[in-house]
Amino acid sequence: MRRVFVIEVCYFFGSLAGFIALAEQGLLVDAETALLVNTGAIVLSSLAGIIRYPQVLKPSFNLADMKANSRYGKWTGFWAIGDIYFQQGDLLVLGAVTSPAVLAPYIAAKTFLRLFGLVSQAMNFLLYPMAARLAAAGDLPKLASKLKVALVGVWAVAIPAVLLLWYYADPVIPALLGSKYRDAIPFVIALLPAALLEPLFSTGSSILVGLGQPKYAVPWIIGIGVLNAVANVVVVQALDLSAAPWILTISYLILGIAMQRHLRTVLHAART
Repeated sequence: MRRVFVIEVCYFFGSLAGFIALAEQGLLVDAETALLVNTGAIVLSSLAGIIRYPQVLKPSFNLADMKANSRYGKWTGFWAIGDIYFQQGDLLVLGAVTSPAVLAPYIAAKTFLRLFGLVSQAMNFLLYPMAARLAAAGDLPKLASKLKVALVGVWAVAIPAVLLLWYYADPVIPALLGSKYRDAIPFVIALLPAALLEPLFSTGSSILVGLGQPKYAVPWIIGIGVLNAVANVVVVQALDLSAAPWILTISYLILGIAMQRHLRTVLHAART
């Protein structure tokens, strides 16, 4: 965990420090500069990884292990792509049917929604290796209690934040995003149910990956992803952009129920 922490700090705090330093000098004026900062932080993070774990420079290859990792990686790759789609990919679909000016407030609102996702992502960072370790030890009943603690912990932070935004979005959103993003306020409020449902999907799917069962999650993610894309094209064109948050909310609801039900079946079977 210390090695991972150093690698993450070099990237996230490195890019943050770069943005602040360039902004103070008045040099953060275009997208190319921002990409250069991110690239520099990636290089710094990679160097930190090599220094903290030099074994990566001396990989050993075993054909059987490579085949097994490839089979597993195939499913985790699809899972990761699907997760990215629900975070930001639907904006590409919406961009095809709406103008940039119309879509801008929704983009700002989804960016703000990612602040909620950081809490569940931090929890998943612990749940994934914990699931793998407990599965290897044959102690899945303990994992069920850890999952409950994780969800309660995420919602203990998310529910008060959602209530705060629900009642005080008008002063809070402009203070955080700037006054030019007042148009994003209705979208932020409409996305709050999705913020509460996302942990059901992310924690459930992360644990399934840790248990070596990403294959179950992938068909659901692909299927709901396709339906989400179609709904964003058809429904948003038929109505307006205000339908997009509810399409995302329904997607997270279906995925969350599917992941949690299967996970409950797996953990219940382990008890018996």
